[in-house]
Order: sequence, then C-alpha cells, then structure tokens
Amino acid sequence: MAEDGVLVAEGVTKRFGGLAALDAVGLAIAPGEVRGLIGPNGAGKTTLVNVLSGVLAPTAGAIRFAGQDIGGEPAHRVARRGIRRTFQTLRLFPEMSVLSNVAVGYHTHTHAEVLDALFQTGRARREEAETMARAREALAFVGLEGDAAMPAGALAYGQQRLLELARALVASPHLLLLDEPAAGMNPAECDHLLGLIRRLRDQGITLLIIEHRMDLIMEACDRITVLNYGRNLAEGTPAEIQANPAVIEAYLGAPKHGL
Repeated sequence: MAEDGVLVAEGVTKRFGGLAALDAVGLAIAPGEVRGLIGPNGAGKTTLVNVLSGVLAPTAGAIRFAGQDIGGEPAHRVARRGIRRTFQTLRLFPEMSVLSNVAVGYHTHTHAEVLDALFQTGRARREEAETMARAREALAFVGLEGDAAMPAGALAYGQQRLLELARALVASPHLLLLDEPAAGMNPAECDHLLGLIRRLRDQGITLLIIEHRMDLIMEACDRITVLNYGRNLAEGTPAEIQANPAVIEAYLGAPKHGL
C-alpha cells in the first residue's frame, strides 16, 4: 500500500458482533485525487467512511492520514486534522438559518471559551466574525449565498445537500468524504454538483465519494474502489471498472445497460 497517499487504510476490519461489515479493506488515496467508492447495498461503503472519519472505531487494521496514525481517533479529532464528511442521511438543523448551519462546521477550529462568549471578549468577537465570513464564502461556493437567512428546513432537498457540503467545506478540509452527495438531486443539480467537485479538485482538495449514480462517478473520479460483502473487489480507472467482469457481475450490470 503506497505510503505517500494522503489517506492509507490497511487491513481495516469492522465487526458488529459476529458480522464483519468490513473485512481487511485496503485503500490508498493520493493527494488531490478524486476517488469513487461503489458497491452493492450493504457492501460496507458507509461503514468504511464512518471508520475513516472517526464515527466508528475499527476492530482491526491501520489508518494513516498525512503519515499520522488516526485509527480509532474520535470524530472531532479527525475533523481537526482536516478530514470532513457529509452524511447519507442529512444532519442539518432545520430551524436554524442556512448561514448558522454552515457556521457550526467551523466551531472545531475556534478557541473562545464560555466566558469569552458570555462577556463578548475581543477574541470571541474576532472568532465570530471570522466564522461568519468563512460561512458566507462556503455558501457562495455552492451557490446558496442568497439563501443565508432562510431556515435550512425551507430549502429544497437538493439545496439541503449543497448546504451540507458547504458545512463540510467551511473549515478548508484537506480530505472530503462525501456519502451519496447526489441523492435526491435532479439532473440539473447533479450537473452543478459535478462542477463543484471539479472545482474542489482544482483547488487541491482530495475527495472520496460514495455514490450510486454511475454517470456522476464515472465523470468525476480519477480512480474507483469497489467493495462487495465488506471486501475489496476491484480498483481502477473508470474505464477499467466499467470493463471489469467481476464488477459487472456484482454491481454495474451488463454492458448493454450503458455501463
């Protein structure tokens, strides 16, 4: 497994009782790469992202990010290292404003304490101004700057997906883990998302994307990793994955379906 990958996972296993949701999974993502992660339902994709992001601790195996061992670190420490993620199921605060939802994503990078906030010290005011400025920049990036004051729950579903992306981006991550970011999006929204992914890659951000929409995966990704039954099935370029017989049998379907 390449040691120069921005993210390297070796032999990652996650067991729930007697069930191995992940069984010795390996993954190496190079800096600036857009990596797709696909596989049938139940293949272990979201479990892998949960382990990589610190939501779940691995049962076995090693995970390194920028050369540092992060296996088993809690999610807030992983986030501080520069790994941010979105969720398959939206985790927004529907009654809060769009701007406030994004600002929440920057709070792990602030240092003001309770007394600072209570007495509105200079540090608290500076950090609040910085947080709001960054939140507005993230909203502008995804195209939601005009909706900053709106309650998050009032956005259309596709816009809520973009809002969650903005919240992940606000702290300028080095690695972004996207769990089905196009779920519920119409074709125009998917095209917009594809453009955002390309812009993020151009900015040097590394991405790992779980997605069932093969058109987006094939267009967006440099390489694709395929899981099946919690194990590595295949890895390669989009063209190699499309032509791989094992992948076709397990997931993509016959070539006559356009894949």
